[in-house]
Amino acid sequence: MPFFTPEEREETAERVSRVLGDDGRVEGVVVVGPLAGQADRWSDIDLEVVAGDDEELAAVTADWVGRLYELLPVVHHFETAFGETLVRGFLLENLLELDLAFERAWRFSIWARRGWCSTARAALWRLLMRSLKENLSQRIGRAKRGSHGTTSCTPAPPCGAAAPGRDCGTSSASETAP
Repeated sequence: MPFFTPEEREETAERVSRVLGDDGRVEGVVVVGPLAGQADRWSDIDLEVVAGDDEELAAVTADWVGRLYELLPVVHHFETAFGETLVRGFLLENLLELDLAFERAWRFSIWARRGWCSTARAALWRLLMRSLKENLSQRIGRAKRGSHGTTSCTPAPPCGAAAPGRDCGTSSASETAP
């Protein structure tokens, strides 16, 4: 079984981001983790999926688990939750890991090198995400030419760190095989 290449990883990240962006229940997709700036040969894909506040987060998440099995060569996935954030990790045939964190718009925030970029307020994020959706084709074009066009932020600090807007109080985990 061949390992994934960085090009396959970029193509997978772009494809998944694009189809997530086409879902009317999703207000935005943000590349976080290593691909947002510090990727190496073995980096996985980490995406923050911002669902509309009026959407049933568990239903959106469950729909996307099924959709990713149809879209990609998934061999296994796991499910966990950190507070209200639902995380789904997928292992692909080429040993690439894709992690999706599903979050409601009003709870969404990003930790950057200089501190909090912002704590999401529903109206502001709706405006921002609508703008990002409208410019999706331009961002895809830039990505194909070598510029990602994504916001570069680092992941949130670990649970227990001062992190306004993040509830890391409880977690549960389960594993699921196809």
